[in-house]
Amino acid sequence: MNSIDKEFINRVKEMIRDDDTEEVIDVLLEFFEPMLKTDYYDELIGHSSQLNRLNKRKRKGLLTDERYNVSRNQANQNLIDFINDVYRRSRRKSLPSRAPATGVQIDEETSGITKEKIVGKSEFRDVIWLQRGMMAAKSVCKIKLADGSTGTGFMLKNNLLLTNYHVLEDADIATYAKAIFHFEEDMEGNVNSKSYSLDPASFFENDSELDFALVKVKEQEGAPPLSDYGCLNIEINRFPEPEDYVSIIQHPAGETKKLAFDRVDNTEGFLMRYKADTLKGSSGSPVFDANWNVVALHHSFVDGQELNQGTLLSAINEKLNGVLGTA
Repeated sequence: MNSIDKEFINRVKEMIRDDDTEEVIDVLLEFFEPMLKTDYYDELIGHSSQLNRLNKRKRKGLLTDERYNVSRNQANQNLIDFINDVYRRSRRKSLPSRAPATGVQIDEETSGITKEKIVGKSEFRDVIWLQRGMMAAKSVCKIKLADGSTGTGFMLKNNLLLTNYHVLEDADIATYAKAIFHFEEDMEGNVNSKSYSLDPASFFENDSELDFALVKVKEQEGAPPLSDYGCLNIEINRFPEPEDYVSIIQHPAGETKKLAFDRVDNTEGFLMRYKADTLKGSSGSPVFDANWNVVALHHSFVDGQELNQGTLLSAINEKLNGVLGTA
C-alpha cells in the first residue's frame, strides 16, 4: 500500500473543498489500485457510483439545482469522512497500544499495603448496568442501502427508527433500504439477523443541518415483531458533562454490533463531542449517558481533531416539535 501521510490527506481534502471531486476519485483510485478487492477500494468505488448517479439524475432534470448542490456537498463530505477513516486506521497500526482509561487507579505499594483511590468522578456501576446495556443494544440495527453502503440506526416508540440524514437523504433511498436487527455474534460466534423494510410512505422526516432522519419501520412477515427489539429511552433535559463517560452501540464499517465508550470532551450548540471510537458505518448510532438514555445521535468525525461528535437529541426533538418526547 502507498504511504498515507498528512500532506497527501490535506491535498485531496482541499481538492474536494474546491469541488474537484471527480478528479479526487481518479487520484484515489490510482492510489488504492495496489489494494484491489479490499474494503478500501470497494468503498471508493461506491463513492464513485454515488457521484455518477447524482450527476446522471441532474442531467435528466430529476433534481433542482438546490437539491443537486445539497446532495453533492453531502457526497463530498462522505468522501472526506472516508479519507479521514483511512488515515485514522493507518495511524492506529503504527501507534503503540495503551490500556483503556478507568475510574479506579491502584497506587504504588507503601509499607506492604496497597492503597487505592477514586480518580476524578467515581465510575463504579452495579453489574446490572451491563444487562441494561444488552437490553438497549437490542434496539440498535444496521442499515443497508440499495448501493451496498451501510449506517446504523435505533428504534424509538411507535416503530420509528432514527438515523442520520446522510444515511437516508430522501424517501426514495429509504424505500429500498433495510433495517437489519440482531446483526451480532452469539456465544458460539453465530449471527442470526433479521431484516425489515422501511416505510417512508407512513412516516418520514429528515433535516440536513441536524443530520437526522426519522422513518417508520414495517413489520415483516415470518420475522419477530418489532416490539421484540424494544425501543430506547431518550434524554432531552440533562446531558453528560466533560469527562463523563458516554457509550456508543454501533455497526462500524458495517460489521457486527460493537460497543465503544470514552469521555465527553465538550458540548457546544446542538453538538456533543467525545473521544469514543467510530468508523464509517457508525453514522446514526445512539450515544448513551451512564443510565443508557440516548443523549445524542452520532454523525461524524471532527475534522482536524481526535474527536467524534453527535447531534443532541434535544435539538432534534425541538425541530420535530416534540415528536421524540411524545412518541
